Amino acid sequence: MKNNNKRNFIWNAVGLSAYSFISLLLLIIVKLINGIDTAGIFTYAFSITTLFFYISLYYNRTYQIANYNNENKFNHYLTTRILTSVISLVVILIFSLISRFDAYKISVIVLLMCFRTVDAISDCFYGYIQSKDNLYQVGISYTLKSVVGTILFLVVDYFTDNLCLSLGLLVLINVIFLLLYDIRCFNKLSKEKIKLDISNTKKILMDSMPIFFFSFLAIYLANCQKYVITYFSDNDLQTIWYINNASYCYNTIG
Repeated sequence: MKNNNKRNFIWNAVGLSAYSFISLLLLIIVKLINGIDTAGIFTYAFSITTLFFYISLYYNRTYQIANYNNENKFNHYLTTRILTSVISLVVILIFSLISRFDAYKISVIVLLMCFRTVDAISDCFYGYIQSKDNLYQVGISYTLKSVVGTILFLVVDYFTDNLCLSLGLLVLINVIFLLLYDIRCFNKLSKEKIKLDISNTKKILMDSMPIFFFSFLAIYLANCQKYVITYFSDNDLQTIWYINNASYCYNTIG
Protein backbone atom coordinates (compact mmCIF):
# COMPACT_ATOMS: atom_id res chain seq x y z
CA MET A 1 0.00 0.00 0.00
CA LYS A 2 2.81 2.41 0.86
CA ASN A 3 4.50 1.82 -2.50
CA ASN A 4 1.18 2.36 -4.29
CA ASN A 5 0.55 5.56 -2.35
CA LYS A 6 3.98 6.84 -3.27
CA ARG A 7 3.48 5.95 -6.92
CA ASN A 8 0.06 7.60 -6.91
CA PHE A 9 1.44 10.78 -5.39
CA ILE A 10 4.43 11.09 -7.72
CA TRP A 11 2.64 10.36 -10.98
CA ASN A 12 -0.37 12.48 -10.06
CA ALA A 13 1.90 15.44 -9.27
CA VAL A 14 3.87 15.00 -12.50
CA GLY A 15 0.72 14.53 -14.58
CA LEU A 16 -1.13 17.52 -13.18
CA SER A 17 1.96 19.71 -13.58
CA ALA A 18 2.37 18.69 -17.22
CA TYR A 19 -1.33 19.21 -17.89
CA SER A 20 -1.32 22.62 -16.19
CA PHE A 21 1.60 23.92 -18.27
CA ILE A 22 0.28 22.79 -21.65
CA SER A 23 -1.67 26.00 -22.30
CA LEU A 24 1.42 28.16 -21.69
CA LEU A 25 3.66 25.93 -23.81
CA LEU A 26 1.19 25.87 -26.68
CA LEU A 27 0.81 29.65 -26.52
CA ILE A 28 4.58 30.09 -26.73
CA ILE A 29 4.70 27.76 -29.73
CA VAL A 30 1.84 29.55 -31.50
CA LYS A 31 3.35 32.98 -30.82
CA LEU A 32 6.77 32.01 -32.16
CA ILE A 33 5.49 30.16 -35.24
CA ASN A 34 2.15 31.74 -36.17
CA GLY A 35 2.66 35.26 -34.88
CA ILE A 36 1.23 37.46 -32.14
CA ASP A 37 -2.16 37.99 -33.82
CA THR A 38 -2.86 34.26 -34.15
CA ALA A 39 -1.54 33.76 -30.63
CA GLY A 40 -4.17 36.24 -29.44
CA ILE A 41 -6.92 34.19 -31.08
CA PHE A 42 -5.49 31.05 -29.50
CA THR A 43 -5.28 32.69 -26.06
CA TYR A 44 -8.90 33.81 -26.16
CA ALA A 45 -10.04 30.43 -27.50
CA PHE A 46 -8.23 28.57 -24.74
CA SER A 47 -9.70 30.89 -22.10
CA ILE A 48 -13.30 30.65 -23.31
CA THR A 49 -13.12 26.87 -23.81
CA THR A 50 -11.80 26.55 -20.26
CA LEU A 51 -15.02 28.20 -19.09
CA PHE A 52 -17.23 25.95 -21.23
CA PHE A 53 -15.14 22.97 -20.15
CA TYR A 54 -16.95 23.19 -16.81
CA ILE A 55 -20.21 22.59 -18.64
CA SER A 56 -18.67 19.41 -20.00
CA LEU A 57 -17.49 18.33 -16.55
CA TYR A 58 -20.68 19.54 -14.81
CA TYR A 59 -20.11 17.22 -11.85
CA ASN A 60 -16.51 16.84 -10.73
CA ARG A 61 -14.49 13.71 -10.12
CA THR A 62 -14.83 14.03 -6.34
CA TYR A 63 -18.62 13.74 -6.62
CA GLN A 64 -18.27 10.64 -8.78
CA ILE A 65 -15.85 8.92 -6.39
CA ALA A 66 -17.84 9.82 -3.26
CA ASN A 67 -21.06 8.37 -4.69
CA TYR A 68 -19.67 5.51 -6.72
CA ASN A 69 -20.79 2.66 -4.43
CA ASN A 70 -24.33 3.98 -4.11
CA GLU A 71 -27.10 3.79 -6.71
CA ASN A 72 -25.15 5.56 -9.45
CA LYS A 73 -23.07 3.24 -11.63
CA PHE A 74 -20.20 4.11 -13.92
CA ASN A 75 -22.38 4.01 -17.04
CA HIS A 76 -24.72 6.56 -15.41
CA TYR A 77 -21.80 8.93 -14.96
CA LEU A 78 -20.40 8.27 -18.43
CA THR A 79 -23.76 8.87 -20.12
CA THR A 80 -24.22 12.12 -18.21
CA ARG A 81 -20.69 13.25 -19.09
CA ILE A 82 -21.21 12.55 -22.79
CA LEU A 83 -24.49 14.50 -22.66
CA THR A 84 -22.94 17.55 -20.96
CA SER A 85 -19.97 17.39 -23.34
CA VAL A 86 -22.22 17.49 -26.40
CA ILE A 87 -24.18 20.36 -24.85
CA SER A 88 -20.95 22.32 -24.23
CA LEU A 89 -19.94 21.92 -27.88
CA VAL A 90 -23.33 23.10 -29.13
CA VAL A 91 -23.47 26.02 -26.71
CA ILE A 92 -19.97 27.30 -27.53
CA LEU A 93 -20.73 27.09 -31.26
CA ILE A 94 -23.93 29.11 -30.76
CA PHE A 95 -22.02 31.57 -28.56
CA SER A 96 -19.34 32.02 -31.25
CA LEU A 97 -21.94 32.62 -33.95
CA ILE A 98 -23.84 35.13 -31.80
CA SER A 99 -20.54 36.92 -31.06
CA ARG A 100 -20.00 37.17 -34.85
CA PHE A 101 -16.50 35.80 -34.78
CA ASP A 102 -14.93 35.11 -38.17
CA ALA A 103 -14.72 31.55 -39.52
CA TYR A 104 -11.07 31.10 -38.53
CA LYS A 105 -11.65 32.14 -34.92
CA ILE A 106 -14.72 29.89 -34.66
CA SER A 107 -12.69 26.98 -36.07
CA VAL A 108 -9.98 27.46 -33.44
CA ILE A 109 -12.55 27.70 -30.65
CA VAL A 110 -14.48 24.61 -31.77
CA LEU A 111 -11.31 22.53 -32.20
CA LEU A 112 -10.08 23.50 -28.75
CA MET A 113 -13.52 22.67 -27.35
CA CYS A 114 -13.30 19.24 -28.97
CA PHE A 115 -9.90 18.85 -27.30
CA ARG A 116 -11.49 19.77 -23.96
CA THR A 117 -14.49 17.54 -24.56
CA VAL A 118 -12.34 14.44 -24.96
CA ASP A 119 -10.54 15.48 -21.76
CA ALA A 120 -13.90 15.64 -19.98
CA ILE A 121 -14.86 12.14 -21.11
CA SER A 122 -11.43 10.82 -20.08
CA ASP A 123 -11.96 12.43 -16.67
CA CYS A 124 -14.98 10.19 -16.13
CA PHE A 125 -12.76 7.13 -16.58
CA TYR A 126 -10.17 8.77 -14.32
CA GLY A 127 -12.81 8.94 -11.58
CA TYR A 128 -13.30 5.18 -11.66
CA ILE A 129 -9.57 4.48 -11.88
CA GLN A 130 -8.92 6.77 -8.89
CA SER A 131 -11.66 5.06 -6.87
CA LYS A 132 -9.69 1.81 -7.29
CA ASP A 133 -6.56 3.46 -5.83
CA ASN A 134 -4.78 3.50 -9.21
CA LEU A 135 -4.35 7.26 -9.41
CA TYR A 136 -0.87 6.79 -10.85
CA GLN A 137 -2.48 5.60 -14.09
CA VAL A 138 -4.31 8.92 -14.32
CA GLY A 139 -1.01 10.75 -13.82
CA ILE A 140 0.64 8.68 -16.54
CA SER A 141 -2.22 9.47 -18.93
CA TYR A 142 -1.94 13.20 -18.21
CA THR A 143 1.83 13.12 -18.66
CA LEU A 144 1.90 11.16 -21.90
CA LYS A 145 -0.92 13.16 -23.49
CA SER A 146 0.72 16.46 -22.55
CA VAL A 147 4.23 15.52 -23.67
CA VAL A 148 3.29 13.71 -26.88
CA GLY A 149 0.65 16.28 -27.74
CA THR A 150 2.98 19.25 -27.24
CA ILE A 151 5.82 17.71 -29.26
CA LEU A 152 3.62 16.70 -32.20
CA PHE A 153 1.79 20.04 -32.09
CA LEU A 154 5.17 21.80 -32.34
CA VAL A 155 6.35 19.63 -35.24
CA VAL A 156 3.14 19.92 -37.27
CA ASP A 157 2.71 23.65 -36.65
CA TYR A 158 6.36 24.30 -37.51
CA PHE A 159 6.20 22.55 -40.87
CA THR A 160 2.68 23.58 -41.87
CA ASP A 161 2.15 26.92 -40.11
CA ASN A 162 -1.46 25.76 -39.79
CA LEU A 163 -2.95 26.20 -36.32
CA CYS A 164 -6.22 24.40 -37.11
CA LEU A 165 -4.38 21.35 -38.44
CA SER A 166 -2.19 21.29 -35.33
CA LEU A 167 -5.23 21.55 -33.05
CA GLY A 168 -6.95 18.77 -34.99
CA LEU A 169 -3.91 16.60 -34.26
CA LEU A 170 -4.23 17.40 -30.55
CA VAL A 171 -7.83 16.23 -30.62
CA LEU A 172 -6.79 13.03 -32.39
CA ILE A 173 -4.06 12.35 -29.82
CA ASN A 174 -6.55 12.75 -26.98
CA VAL A 175 -8.96 10.34 -28.70
CA ILE A 176 -6.17 7.79 -29.21
CA PHE A 177 -5.13 7.92 -25.55
CA LEU A 178 -8.76 7.67 -24.48
CA LEU A 179 -9.32 4.55 -26.56
CA LEU A 180 -5.96 2.82 -26.15
CA TYR A 181 -5.00 3.77 -22.59
CA ASP A 182 -7.81 5.22 -20.45
CA ILE A 183 -10.50 2.72 -21.49
CA ARG A 184 -8.04 -0.19 -21.32
CA CYS A 185 -7.09 0.78 -17.75
CA PHE A 186 -10.79 0.90 -16.91
CA ASN A 187 -11.46 -2.51 -18.46
CA LYS A 188 -8.69 -4.09 -16.39
CA LEU A 189 -10.31 -2.80 -13.19
CA SER A 190 -14.00 -3.23 -13.96
CA LYS A 191 -16.25 -6.03 -15.13
CA GLU A 192 -18.94 -3.53 -16.10
CA LYS A 193 -19.51 -3.31 -19.84
CA ILE A 194 -19.44 0.23 -21.18
CA LYS A 195 -22.84 1.33 -22.49
CA LEU A 196 -25.14 4.33 -22.45
CA ASP A 197 -27.63 4.41 -19.58
CA ILE A 198 -29.80 7.51 -19.07
CA SER A 199 -31.80 6.15 -16.13
CA ASN A 200 -29.98 8.23 -13.49
CA THR A 201 -28.91 11.18 -15.62
CA LYS A 202 -31.50 13.57 -14.18
CA LYS A 203 -30.54 12.65 -10.60
CA ILE A 204 -26.84 13.21 -11.26
CA LEU A 205 -27.52 16.56 -12.93
CA MET A 206 -29.73 17.74 -10.07
CA ASP A 207 -27.43 16.51 -7.29
CA SER A 208 -24.33 18.07 -8.80
CA MET A 209 -25.92 21.36 -9.90
CA PRO A 210 -24.48 23.36 -6.95
CA ILE A 211 -20.99 22.04 -7.76
CA PHE A 212 -21.41 23.08 -11.38
CA PHE A 213 -22.65 26.60 -10.64
CA PHE A 214 -19.87 27.24 -8.12
CA SER A 215 -17.13 25.96 -10.46
CA PHE A 216 -18.52 27.81 -13.48
CA LEU A 217 -18.88 31.10 -11.58
CA ALA A 218 -15.42 30.79 -10.02
CA ILE A 219 -13.67 30.26 -13.35
CA TYR A 220 -15.69 33.06 -14.97
CA LEU A 221 -14.80 35.61 -12.29
CA ALA A 222 -11.14 34.61 -12.43
CA ASN A 223 -10.91 35.10 -16.21
CA CYS A 224 -13.63 37.61 -17.09
CA GLN A 225 -11.03 40.17 -18.26
CA LYS A 226 -9.88 37.80 -21.00
CA TYR A 227 -13.43 37.32 -22.24
CA VAL A 228 -14.11 41.04 -22.51
CA ILE A 229 -10.85 42.14 -24.18
CA THR A 230 -11.66 40.39 -27.47
CA TYR A 231 -14.70 42.65 -28.06
CA PHE A 232 -12.79 45.93 -27.62
CA SER A 233 -9.31 45.33 -29.04
CA ASP A 234 -7.26 43.52 -31.63
CA ASN A 235 -6.25 39.90 -31.19
CA ASP A 236 -2.62 40.72 -30.43
CA LEU A 237 -3.64 42.49 -27.19
CA GLN A 238 -4.87 39.14 -25.85
CA THR A 239 -1.35 37.76 -26.16
CA ILE A 240 0.27 40.84 -24.61
CA TRP A 241 -2.21 40.85 -21.71
CA TYR A 242 -1.73 37.15 -21.03
CA ILE A 243 2.09 37.34 -21.07
CA ASN A 244 2.16 40.44 -18.85
CA ASN A 245 -0.31 38.88 -16.42
CA ALA A 246 1.66 35.63 -16.31
CA SER A 247 4.88 37.56 -15.68
CA TYR A 248 3.23 39.55 -12.89
CA CYS A 249 1.98 36.39 -11.21
CA TYR A 250 5.42 34.79 -11.50
CA ASN A 251 7.17 37.84 -10.01
CA THR A 252 4.59 38.07 -7.22
CA ILE A 253 5.03 34.42 -6.27
CA GLY A 254 8.81 34.68 -6.56
